Amino acid sequence: MILYVYALADGLGDLSGLAGAQDEALVLVPLPEATAVCGWLTHAPQVTRESLTAQDGLVRALHARAAALLPLRFGAVVSDVDGVARAVHALGAGVRERLDRVRGRDQMTLRIIRQHTEGAKGAEGAEGAGGAEGAKGAEGAEGAGGAEGAKGAAGAEGAEGAGGAGGARGAGGAEGAGGAESAGGAEGAKGAAGAATAEGAGTKYLKSRAALAVPAAVAPLLDALKPFQRVTRIERGRHADVVATVYHLIDKGTADAYRRAAADAAATVPALTVRISGPSPAYAFAAP
Repeated sequence: MILYVYALADGLGDLSGLAGAQDEALVLVPLPEATAVCGWLTHAPQVTRESLTAQDGLVRALHARAAALLPLRFGAVVSDVDGVARAVHALGAGVRERLDRVRGRDQMTLRIIRQHTEGAKGAEGAEGAGGAEGAKGAEGAEGAGGAEGAKGAAGAEGAEGAGGAGGARGAGGAEGAGGAESAGGAEGAKGAAGAATAEGAGTKYLKSRAALAVPAAVAPLLDALKPFQRVTRIERGRHADVVATVYHLIDKGTADAYRRAAADAAATVPALTVRISGPSPAYAFAAP
């Protein structure tokens, strides 16, 4: 048997009615840094659209019930409960900082494409199904975790994967998930209450990185969304027609207003196509 680790959580409520991606019973492993949400399996799941979508569905359900949730990369496994503790402990204080960063927040994703007929569509597809943004699921989900480029094919709308952007290595660490380099999902994270005032080194790094990465064409869109965004992460497009993918953490309950503001702002940049997805778990902000 192996212990499959889905997420690290804080303030996780009732798990009634939930089961693992393979219908196994969920196991909560309380740790000083967080509570690990796990399930005992006989073998690691294969990377298929169905398994990725199932994991994303569980992560979304956990996100809805937790005060803060860091999704882990698809395939994060350890041999036993002690393995979870060792891997999470190795991540140090960064786990708490990332949980605080995502606390009470949803992720919204903007994919910004130059309008170049079929060329742009091809580039967007490359970003999705195997590129930087990950294989898209039911409505542009970036998946429950590929490696550093193919992010899986999970979820309903804009989930960056349980190991999403940036190739988070998961709590399984060296014991099976591919290294204990992060506590889950993607890159970075920020808190809800008090995050505006108490910023750690990881938060400052994210802000400086976002500032350096902002393409000029995207600036008006970002300015219009400043009232909503609490943390921003930007990935420049890896193809000629893909300008950037922008990830925002927003307060829960503000997604509809965010969408309206994003749509209005997108109308002011007619040379670009802006695809808005979310709300989703904070896949793109779960790793350092």
